[in-house]
Amino acid sequence: MTKIIWILLAVFLAGLGAIIGTRMSVEAMGVVVGVVLGVAASTPATLLVTMLMSRAERPQAQEQPQPPIVIIQPPEGVDLQNRMYFAGGRWRQIEPPKETN
Repeated sequence: MTKIIWILLAVFLAGLGAIIGTRMSVEAMGVVVGVVLGVAASTPATLLVTMLMSRAERPQAQEQPQPPIVIIQPPEGVDLQNRMYFAGGRWRQIEPPKETN
């Protein structure tokens, strides 16, 4: 069944080509041939661009999100390098925590 369809399609296209070939001028035939060949020539480039674009859209390995950076700044009047703080109009020494046994 499919063989018959292919044969009928080939006969139809051959007949259509013969009718068009006898009725078209040489210039019009040149335009048609140019369009067909132009489309045929652009097909590989189109396929290549499509392939490259689809490759670029694939998700890459996801990076681990970086934890947020939190900067804790001591309040004004605290000097942690020298273990001192400012209170009551003067600088005072920060007492180390007492060890309990």
